[in-house]
Amino acid sequence: MGNFAKIAAVTGGTGILGSRLIYDLLDRGYKVRALKRKNSSLERVHTLFKVWGNDNRFSMIEWFDGDILEEKSIENLLLGVDYFFHCAAMVSFLPSEREKMIETNVNGTKIALKASLNAKLKKLCYVSSIAALGREQDKNKIINEDTKWQESKSNSAYSKSKYLAEQEVWDKIKKFGLNAVIVNPSVIIAAAPDNKSSAKFFFTAEKGNPFFTDGINGFVDVRDVSKAMIELCESHINGERFILNEGNYSYRKIFELIAKYLGKNPPYIRLTPFLLNLLFVADKIRSSLIGSQPILSREIIKTATSKYFYSNEKIEKHLDFKFIPIEIAIKEHSEFFQKIRRIHRENF
Repeated sequence: MGNFAKIAAVTGGTGILGSRLIYDLLDRGYKVRALKRKNSSLERVHTLFKVWGNDNRFSMIEWFDGDILEEKSIENLLLGVDYFFHCAAMVSFLPSEREKMIETNVNGTKIALKASLNAKLKKLCYVSSIAALGREQDKNKIINEDTKWQESKSNSAYSKSKYLAEQEVWDKIKKFGLNAVIVNPSVIIAAAPDNKSSAKFFFTAEKGNPFFTDGINGFVDVRDVSKAMIELCESHINGERFILNEGNYSYRKIFELIAKYLGKNPPYIRLTPFLLNLLFVADKIRSSLIGSQPILSREIIKTATSKYFYSNEKIEKHLDFKFIPIEIAIKEHSEFFQKIRRIHRENF
């Protein structure tokens, strides 16, 4: 371990990416401060540290209670900090949560940027998303860092919120010379203790998921996203964005690999757009009858059936970066998932 010569601050530290980033920063000798809500449980992070192989690092984290929408919280977090990793974001495809998501992702980023300029950081790393990139009209064209955003009904509210937040970062780079890099991860492969984000893939496969869709998307191991973020911050690169994507795969392929490594049957029922829309209507009726949030949305259906292709040439060229092959990523995260489930059974 190092001598804590470098101090890093992380928002979104209780999320899967934030947790992995903290784990890797500690491994590299950083002193790490992480923001969390006052009532947030840290058991999720502690479990992940155990599964990844070194839960002794968990006690080394300096946690700050606060909120990304509170200026004072971010100002306190960044006192004396060298590197700031802004990972916090809200992800939702539910219409009822659009305004809250835009408030969290856009205004939260504005507050983070203001505090960053005052703190005189060495560098900021902002976690955007491939969702913030433009969607090519030519569906067979590969999307890269130069693809321009296009206003379209096919853009989700989450996409728009990340695009707008990213524009705030570009604005501060151009107007004030903020030393910053932006990363645009594709769908992150990671096992977690709860059924959220892409960790849902593992929970769904565990139950014996028979369904698949025709969609294609980019996928990347969470460990690669964390590694790239740290290496970019430690480099002389500034004012650039980087797509983080191992490769482009069909959802069917991803579901088949997860089923394979969890010892389950592969999916075999194709969900066409027509069937998905029938399920959407049924889910809407069900949720209204029992007073719960719907599971499906038009945006989820659009994502599950669309085909997008992303380039990873820029990060490979600038950092000589080598991604973990997606099958190895899924194999190892399936093992992590099984360890998580064993820990859960032992505790309950």
